[in-house]
Amino acid sequence: MKKKKKRIPLALILLLVIVLLGIVIFLVVRYRPGKEHLSLNTFFGVDGEEDGAVIANGNLISTDDKAPAAKLVNGTTYVRWSLLHDHLDDGWVYDASEGILRYATDKNLISVNLSDSNYMEDKNSKSWSAPIVIVSDNKTYVALDFVKQFTDLTYTVANQPNRLAIWTAGTAVKTGSLNGAEGIRRKAGIKSQILEDGKSGDSLTIVQELDGWYQVVTADNVIGCVRKSKVSGVKDSKIEANLPERQYSHRILDQKIQLAWHQVTSTAGNASMSNLLANTSGINVISPTWFSLKDNGGNLNDYGSSDYVTKAHSENVAVWGLVSNLASKGVDTKTVLNTTSARDNLVNGLIAAAIRYNLDGINVDIESLPTEAADGYIQFIRELSLKAHANNLVVSVDNYTPSASSLHYNRAEQANYADYNVIMAYDEHWATDKTAGSNSSIDYVKKAVSATLETTPARQVILALPLYTRAWTTKSDGSVSSQAVAMKDQDALLAQNKVVASWNEELGQSTASWKDADGNKVEIWLENADSIAKKMEVYRNNPLGGVAFWKLGMEPSSIWQTVSAGK
Repeated sequence: MKKKKKRIPLALILLLVIVLLGIVIFLVVRYRPGKEHLSLNTFFGVDGEEDGAVIANGNLISTDDKAPAAKLVNGTTYVRWSLLHDHLDDGWVYDASEGILRYATDKNLISVNLSDSNYMEDKNSKSWSAPIVIVSDNKTYVALDFVKQFTDLTYTVANQPNRLAIWTAGTAVKTGSLNGAEGIRRKAGIKSQILEDGKSGDSLTIVQELDGWYQVVTADNVIGCVRKSKVSGVKDSKIEANLPERQYSHRILDQKIQLAWHQVTSTAGNASMSNLLANTSGINVISPTWFSLKDNGGNLNDYGSSDYVTKAHSENVAVWGLVSNLASKGVDTKTVLNTTSARDNLVNGLIAAAIRYNLDGINVDIESLPTEAADGYIQFIRELSLKAHANNLVVSVDNYTPSASSLHYNRAEQANYADYNVIMAYDEHWATDKTAGSNSSIDYVKKAVSATLETTPARQVILALPLYTRAWTTKSDGSVSSQAVAMKDQDALLAQNKVVASWNEELGQSTASWKDADGNKVEIWLENADSIAKKMEVYRNNPLGGVAFWKLGMEPSSIWQTVSAGK
């Protein structure tokens, strides 16, 4: 008898069909590109007829306050000053308190008053076709075509909604074109919303490579993502320059600088110059500490003397008057530098004093600079340098050894305008430090020079070295204090405490320690002929513009032989 074949239940067949159909539908839905579109008004967040969005060098700029990044007013295109400064050219410095916009080129100073269609180029008044700087909803905007005269950039405007694509000269990009119809999507993913329907042959500027995708800017200023497989003819490119390359001028002396600072705290202090110089050899620049900030209006305390300069010149020594904020009690450095009228007063006062005393240069020593004053500070360096050069004066700027905490001093921009960057390669351990240590170890000096040369040409770098050290006292409770010790007084201090220093090759200096009368530990890292010789090796191994020393009167006369031998 034959066995009957078992039949698969119809219900099971239907179930399998449904499951397979579900899998197919799932795969189709999952891998089929999405077709949902997002309106450009929503994407760019632009509502008003005069409002606009900005793509700057391939980045869509968002504003935390939701105010528009651009304004189109009566045929003039404006961008937010903050956007211009932060994303395109930080040389545009705006003083909101006085409503003045400033910009320095390699040769000229541009100045614009709020709502004015005229502007100043140095002392010359010029006109433009519309108000250059406007305020809308308490936000400052600058006419972009005016900016283009000085900042090398190109831009295009697309409408509905208004949107700008701005590119600065030299920006590296890639270019390509679509090889078929393809949606430009909000994000890198086939389900992401479509911002624009791209057509075959549409040109693209590629700003970023993603996993299987490009982020692109289209010819009508839409920024989004497209699959790599849909882009052909990809090649490297660069935004072309339209303005001539800047040629910054510098007053670099033919001879290497050997500078010494002369601390002057009153006009009477000028009388010590002749005796101090007589104790030296090789000094060709002396920098007296004559000028300091007097008030928030940019006025100066002034201890200058024409006789001083005449005597120095008779010894073939140039004079660079120093201006500082260190002794300016009650003066807010930020206010002076950030306020245009105060900064102008400061610059004009320094130039006038330099002419009055027949100075050869100005040495800037602005210390403990708050980050909020960074723009005002570098603008001060620009404006001072332009006027100084017009009056045949050298500008040197004292700088801390490079570190994260001093980046806002902007050494690279200093190097464009100022003639010399003076590295203060000392105070490795400050007088108020909680731990004892060297004032200027050899590794500290080497790193200071190396880091400075990353932003400043060697011929513009002056290595400043100390003619002093510090004796550190550590009490039983762990508290630490220090006392400055002149180089010429170190040997007497060691003899007084009956100790002999020992050489530390790693530090490049000798060290000594002893107990004081109260049983506290005293430590000293000596600065002498041996340590200066090691530091001069760093100078000699790099084609630097010179050396400097703080300060005259702290040294034994023999140290200048060591300096001369090290050059």
